[in-house]
Amino acid sequence: MTRNLHHSSTSTRVLLASICVASVLLLGSGCNSRETSAVAEADIVARIDGRTVITVRDVEQELARRPRPAGRAATAADRQAALDDLVRHQILLGRAIAAGYEQQPEVRRQIEQLLIARYEADKGPDLDRLPTPTPKEIEEVYHERASEFSAPARVRAALIRVAGSAKATPERQVALREKAERMRDDAVKGGAQRFSELAIQHSDDRVSRHSGGDVGWIDRSARGLPWPAEVTRAMFSLEEPGAVSPVIYAEGDAYLVRLTDRESATLRPLSEVGPQISHRLLRERRDAAETAFQESQRTGLSIDLRMAALERVALPAATSLAAAQTPPPLPAR
Repeated sequence: MTRNLHHSSTSTRVLLASICVASVLLLGSGCNSRETSAVAEADIVARIDGRTVITVRDVEQELARRPRPAGRAATAADRQAALDDLVRHQILLGRAIAAGYEQQPEVRRQIEQLLIARYEADKGPDLDRLPTPTPKEIEEVYHERASEFSAPARVRAALIRVAGSAKATPERQVALREKAERMRDDAVKGGAQRFSELAIQHSDDRVSRHSGGDVGWIDRSARGLPWPAEVTRAMFSLEEPGAVSPVIYAEGDAYLVRLTDRESATLRPLSEVGPQISHRLLRERRDAAETAFQESQRTGLSIDLRMAALERVALPAATSLAAAQTPPPLPAR
């Protein structure tokens, strides 16, 4: 991966410093820190505090990492800039270590995560090289899981709502029922045209009344419909287009439902759902490869989980929405 330290972001510098600090913590040596006797004097480009050295090879590697416009060779200015950045990097790293930053739990956690990510990238499965699902595999899944790729049954209906009140007196409830029953008789005798006229004239459903009560196509998975569930169930209980439901009483109101049309569940064509199946198969392969890798890393290890101790771990209280959206504070200076 190419890195330009001179123009890199703060996060990139933190990652680079973390690699060096990780070597201090885990390997017991500093980044670019060598015993003078192990380095030829002629190869030392810079020495910092008499202990850390930057070599010709270090500067060469840094120059190789830096991007340049195509066709332009590195210049003496590029070489000087690379050295300046290496010196700055080593000075700040030394100051950070001297200040004990590597002992901070959050810093150690970041270093551990960085090492884990690098290890997984080197040793883990190459998810980008997993085989793409073949047309045959896609077709097999299409037939094996046909129910997952079917369009649900749906109905088209019209309705009339006669507003009442759940707190209405018995007399008013009787009047509502009589009015709704008379309206139903009229709708059954008059057919589709009469149902539409009644909806326009009498329905208290503002959304559908001006379209003759038509509410469009509805499938069983529909959510957030503007009428009680009893009304939706009545729509699906009607079998023949043109049928009118009995009067439905729900939440103090009275409803009439007329079935306009209905469609059974249908299997969507393979050409339509093929890309979806391919994506799902590839995701399943990636999950399986990740799981197999994680399991392989446990081989030969003794893992003793103490569930009783786990139960003693205190669970944090719920945070407010405002607190959850507040970004973490910047490190103290």
